[in-house]
Amino acid sequence: MLLARPAAAQGAAVSAIVPVTEAPVRAYSKFEAAASLTKQFANPYDPDSIAVEVDFISPSQKRYKAYAFYLVPYARDTLGWHRVPTTTPWHVRFSPNEAGRWQYAFTVTDKTDAAHVTSTVSSPATFTCVPSPAHGFLRVAANKRYWEFSDGTSFMGISEDVRSAFDPAKIASCTPDPSQLCPGGKPCYTLLTRPQQQAWIGKFHANGGNLVRLWLEPYSYEFEWDTLGNYGARQNRAGDLDSLIEYAGAHQVYVHLVLYGSRNLSTNAGTADEGSGWALNPYRRRFGLASLLDFYTQPAAIRAFKNRLRYIQARWGYSAAIASYGLMNEPEMPDDATAANTIYYPNVAKINAWFEDMAAFLKTDAYPAHLVSVDYGYGFSSATFSSPNVDFSSAHYYTWDKNAQYQFGYIAQHHLRKYDKPFAQLEFGPQTWLSQGNQDIQQGIWSSAFSGAFATAFLFGPDGRYNNGCWGGDGIRLFKPLSVFMAGEEFNSLTFTYQPIGTALSAYAAASRASGGRPLGYAKPAAAPAFDAAGFAPTADYFAAPFDSLNLARDIVASDPRLEVFALRAPEKILGWVHDQAYYWYNTPHRAAGNPALFPLNPTGPDIRNPAVPLDTSMPAVSPLANQTITISGLAHNGVYTVEWYSTAYAYDSNGTGKLDGGRITNPRLGGSSRATANGGILLVAVPKLQPTELGEPPFAPDYGFKITLESEADHDDTVSTSH
Repeated sequence: MLLARPAAAQGAAVSAIVPVTEAPVRAYSKFEAAASLTKQFANPYDPDSIAVEVDFISPSQKRYKAYAFYLVPYARDTLGWHRVPTTTPWHVRFSPNEAGRWQYAFTVTDKTDAAHVTSTVSSPATFTCVPSPAHGFLRVAANKRYWEFSDGTSFMGISEDVRSAFDPAKIASCTPDPSQLCPGGKPCYTLLTRPQQQAWIGKFHANGGNLVRLWLEPYSYEFEWDTLGNYGARQNRAGDLDSLIEYAGAHQVYVHLVLYGSRNLSTNAGTADEGSGWALNPYRRRFGLASLLDFYTQPAAIRAFKNRLRYIQARWGYSAAIASYGLMNEPEMPDDATAANTIYYPNVAKINAWFEDMAAFLKTDAYPAHLVSVDYGYGFSSATFSSPNVDFSSAHYYTWDKNAQYQFGYIAQHHLRKYDKPFAQLEFGPQTWLSQGNQDIQQGIWSSAFSGAFATAFLFGPDGRYNNGCWGGDGIRLFKPLSVFMAGEEFNSLTFTYQPIGTALSAYAAASRASGGRPLGYAKPAAAPAFDAAGFAPTADYFAAPFDSLNLARDIVASDPRLEVFALRAPEKILGWVHDQAYYWYNTPHRAAGNPALFPLNPTGPDIRNPAVPLDTSMPAVSPLANQTITISGLAHNGVYTVEWYSTAYAYDSNGTGKLDGGRITNPRLGGSSRATANGGILLVAVPKLQPTELGEPPFAPDYGFKITLESEADHDDTVSTSH
């Protein structure tokens, strides 16, 4: 225990400092120290009353500032959470980025007497940092398209949304202790929430996942909902989040942390069932806010939100497992059309200024400066994404359209062109209850990986058979083949940037059209719901000029219109994915009936199942596609290329041994590797047979990943050829 320097005035000072972490500390891991003060405070969470900061000096004499925070420790058992007594409730957490001897000291500023503000500095303490294999914090790569770590290691996100297990029915299907279910079937926080999410993250990691989107919500880890500015009532939840973030970091799963939800601002009556909504919002209750706009503009509310951000940064910002912050989820859609139309859009400049202010606060006020963005629902023209303090753009997109994969690619390219910074689709969702084989999910994951986004699209709400609600059903295994495919690939090269290419349509043509010009959901009976009735979708900006003529780089031509290809092209390598576009939910066994239990968007409408897919069959209405080719143009080099094919299915015998191992296909009978010769920048590639999985015979694959690598450059070529 280190005794601190005595206070020089009548104010709070540090009386003791106790290291929490064992020495030595590994680089980019957590150093934590706890302290006691000579004075207690009515609200120790209020930095306008008591502010504790810690200055760190590195071995090379660089200086860093971190916030200390007040922590009430809790222990868990089968009966609940139990507060643990402590004499050192003030903690600081820090991730050293340099090996050697570090020095640190606490500065305590006591503001309880506005006329006599005092500031005291503790005696310096030290700790030793040793090297580690950790890559450090995530940042934007120099190419402004992808992410990388502090040490320059490339990062490609294999991604998923992780929401709280707040639906008791979904929790119950995993047979937990019935005593942990929420009263009245309403969302609540239970002892099961963190362990379930932790177990799911472990399984996600085991299947190649490395990036999750985690929310602070009133029924999960939201720590401020009871009393504004005083976080004491939910310290047990904050402690659970401590454990979850440490677990994620230990398993190399990085967290995009959503700091606030627009449903906290919603006047929709349904939010009361979640324990959220404007009526319960502590900012409205504390400051008497008359409207949602006051939340963004009243100085006291702005100050209180910055104090909230300070606590988040102090408690969890130390961790390299925090990939990024999302300041708010869907601010333009507080689940209330009236509020969106009368508050958000007419006042968008004022609200954007709020996001700019908060982003700047997070970026400049303490170490480390994590990546920051805003999780817009539409996002297509948000001025916030142009801010230098906002590091990447995003959008949410829900569709059941046959051309969904192309639309994902177009949305990514639109954002990359407009904002010149990385992009991620932070939510996507087909009608996940439709497809019995998870085709929509698998196709969304693979197509988005080659869209130019820095991560695969984040699947939202994957409940039921896919089973995010039970934290680790079969669906989680869908990520494994893509992670195997992407392993070792470099996306942050200083010498090239991957260019998305494909068998492209214009954005307008990629949407199935109704007679009135609006997009439809799929090739289906006319009475079925329209595309934009199936979920929110881009409006005029997406489907009208000038975007109706924009398209992805159409440098791949397929021999059959059923073949759809998405790829990333570099001077000496192409990574890509080819699939049979006809193999989608409508042409496969599904449950799109006029039944509210199975198809909530069409509870009273017609049965819109494909008549070619009878109820009593598991066979799709899709024929095999054989002897096909794709022609790729725009190659930087002529010569011989190696073509390798990869299985996209986790249960696939890729080498003919009988083992379901997925990955690169080595058996020539199933596709194997081949060579192709390019001339004039054009390469012709033979595609392995594509056929529905349900046929149950090799290769039983409706899609493949592929890698095309320059093997030897030719001085000149006269022909374009392929050979096996």
